[in-house]
Amino acid sequence: MSIQTLAELIRVVERHDLPNCLVRKVGSQWTPMSARELVARVRALATTLDAWGIGPGDRVVFYTDGISEAENTTGEMYGEERLYELIESLPRELPAREVIERILSGVRGFLDGVEPADDMTVMVLRVLPPRTP
Repeated sequence: MSIQTLAELIRVVERHDLPNCLVRKVGSQWTPMSARELVARVRALATTLDAWGIGPGDRVVFYTDGISEAENTTGEMYGEERLYELIESLPRELPAREVIERILSGVRGFLDGVEPADDMTVMVLRVLPPRTP
């Protein structure tokens, strides 16, 4: 799926149960928040990325609890800390699709063959620089 506008992002979040997301500003820490909170913030700030402070090079990572609460054979959860570390280790220039693939691969590797008990949904938005004519 390709989301081209903030209005499309809002519709996707409102139609799906995306309870968790991470937002990162260039050069700062990941900030966890609910996807609904993100949409509320985007709306409250005139629906512009500039107004919220997100710009080229930033990523927004949405994930369901099936990612963070995935349990391996010993009952250990994947956890948000492990997820944050994985995302932080990824090269900043990776396309959003590759970020998703690496996250899912990391969780599947952690599960070590255990079938996930819940859906594992990830959505990544990568803010690109404006196109020049």
